[in-house]
Amino acid sequence: MIIIIGVSTTTTTLAPTTTPVVTTISSAAPVSTACRFEYPGKGVIDFSFIGRTDERAAYTDEPTRTASHYSIYSLLYSISISPLHFFFFSKAYSYNPCRPFSEGSRCVGVSVCQSEFICSNSFLYLLLLASLNGAEMYALGTQESATWNAGSDENENSVVSINYSYDAKKVIVQLQCSLEGNNEFQAFGEDPVDTYRFQLTHKCACWNGCSKTNKFIK
Repeated sequence: MIIIIGVSTTTTTLAPTTTPVVTTISSAAPVSTACRFEYPGKGVIDFSFIGRTDERAAYTDEPTRTASHYSIYSLLYSISISPLHFFFFSKAYSYNPCRPFSEGSRCVGVSVCQSEFICSNSFLYLLLLASLNGAEMYALGTQESATWNAGSDENENSVVSINYSYDAKKVIVQLQCSLEGNNEFQAFGEDPVDTYRFQLTHKCACWNGCSKTNKFIK
């Protein structure tokens, strides 16, 4: 006698083993005020050491390093009218990092102010122009509008800047690190229209140059 026994076979399918993906989100983020900029991996820029506290500008009446189209046009126009007695407009700028200052009646509680002067080779002509125009002042930026640009994360030597605004006007102050004790504010004028460019050379323009902690942000 032949006995046939049936065997039941059960196949179990195992789920493939996967390695969990862990996403790390850094909680560190840039922290900024008009006086201080903290950037992870780079450090701190602190302007509280160089901004005056008496409502006056730390840098006053800095003339532009390059002639503006407006100055050249005014000079050529005046020469065409009177070759012997000419005039032209000259612009200068005042700046106080960190804290607001006031200059004249139009620059009240500002960070950057533009002054426009009339220059002439004729004293009488200068008096006449001054009676018509005088020295005009214009606010270019406020401390409340301050924003920072840390430059490239890949290049430690990339240009860092602090920017301001007032109505349609924009100000870009590029920072030049100087560990040799240089202290200079340079004005490069308006280019393009309503955009004003400057450069501040100072120890406090360096990462951790004037930081109280003098440590990098982790």
